[in-house]
Amino acid sequence: MNAKFVVVELEQGTSQWLAWRHNGIGASEASTVMRWGESRSETASKLLQKKRGPVILNSFKSEAMALGTKLEPEARNLYNEKTGKDVRPVCVQSSQYDWLRASLDGLSANHDMAVEIKCGASVYRRVSQSRSVPDYYYGQVQHILAATGLDALDFWCYWPGNSPFLLPVERDDTYIERLLSKELEFWNLVTQATTNRRVVLIKMEDTGNPGEDAHRLQSTMQLMLEFPGQDSVQLEIMANGQRTRLEMPLVTTSFCPELEKRLAALIGDGQARIMN
Repeated sequence: MNAKFVVVELEQGTSQWLAWRHNGIGASEASTVMRWGESRSETASKLLQKKRGPVILNSFKSEAMALGTKLEPEARNLYNEKTGKDVRPVCVQSSQYDWLRASLDGLSANHDMAVEIKCGASVYRRVSQSRSVPDYYYGQVQHILAATGLDALDFWCYWPGNSPFLLPVERDDTYIERLLSKELEFWNLVTQATTNRRVVLIKMEDTGNPGEDAHRLQSTMQLMLEFPGQDSVQLEIMANGQRTRLEMPLVTTSFCPELEKRLAALIGDGQARIMN
């Protein structure tokens, strides 16, 4: 097994995956981060603001992106069939840098081979003609190699009606050194804005009525989302004489007197407060 990273058991596309992805830099964001500090870095500035904000659960997908997602399982099966390998989609996180993350289209069981799959007519045509990775994907593949510590990966292009195209991509240590420097600088800017973020503690007691408790919890979380902000939320549940505290990574809010007043009416006076 590869000690350079850990596998995070998440299903790609779920809300839990979006929260995990939000709290780090993913491979698809690498090329954007590489433009940080340049004169044409508007997209990098937008990404910084996005990372500093709350998790966005309804991420936009263009028609081409949706088609690529739909074709990916078929393309992966063809890759396994043609290469004799058996890869599956996984999420990985660097053992050295907590923020260095990647959602892989395929990783072998013994973690010694990764594949990046592209399903689109344009990228298929370009790669099959140039025999090279397009510039706008180069940061992505090198980010994956940085996160995994692998020496190479397979760039697999698929478009229905055409023979799949396999392009091995080697690790570029010079580029990776610059990439990690940029990403570290970028992530420090993200954390500078979130280090002093307040934590809202919500206390609830188990009433013995699961339906009522679930409705009260859902109403509480929905109310806090009506006050958007940077404050994170923790939930403390008292049940059978025991306290259980849970992180609520998908909920951020802005704790203010009006929200405190409305929460008091919903869950009781003093049951919501800013932690010291």
